[in-house]
Amino acid sequence: MSTPPPVSAGIGPDEAPGVLRYATLEAARRGATLRLVHAYTVPPATVGAMYGYDFPASFREAGQQLLDRSAAIVSHLEPDVRVEQVLVRGTPARTMEDESRLAQLVVVGGDTDKPLLMRLYEGRTASHLARNAHCPAVIVPADWSATPVGGDVLVLVDHQQPPDEATIDFAADHARRLRCEVIVVDIGPRARQVVHDAAATDESGLVVVGRDSHPGRSHLAHLLDAPTSCPIAVVPPSAPSVRRT
Repeated sequence: MSTPPPVSAGIGPDEAPGVLRYATLEAARRGATLRLVHAYTVPPATVGAMYGYDFPASFREAGQQLLDRSAAIVSHLEPDVRVEQVLVRGTPARTMEDESRLAQLVVVGGDTDKPLLMRLYEGRTASHLARNAHCPAVIVPADWSATPVGGDVLVLVDHQQPPDEATIDFAADHARRLRCEVIVVDIGPRARQVVHDAAATDESGLVVVGRDSHPGRSHLAHLLDAPTSCPIAVVPPSAPSVRRT
């Protein structure tokens, strides 16, 4: 039996626990390796060079320590999940986009969970992946918890633009593994309010939306900027559905 593609989790310096918990559970459910990915950017080294301080080395060391701590948490949560650590010098958005080329799922924290200065310096990773990832991308609230387990899978659709088959397949596969229901919601003319209500409800275990091929009319912006209590999955067109056998 072939080895399934990995689940890749973006681990930021804020160490959002929700991302790590969600990615660990998904890797266990899918029988996949979990890749813990940390990307770091190095500020201008003028001051460091003046005083003989090695900025890149300090960032690498801090990133490695972060990955080591995250791997220890994964081992405690799911001892059978195989972990790979990936430390990259680069922007988180581009690094996770590259990860999405080989992963079956990428998991990151929400842009609104990061401090403003970090967003300005590193970019909006979740928004970038929602529009550019090559596999489904799941954005997880920082404080997400697996308990209580459950909740329906809500698929948001626009009657003017039927969902891609990949979106429905992803939602159905997730519901099958968690033994829950799939509920299709037409966002209709009240898109902003419907999106806000769907993302904020405690009854949703996952909100799934297909990537809109018309960015000017996309409701992704509403969804990603709304306060959420559940993960949000954005599925690109024709993304393969990887099923655990």
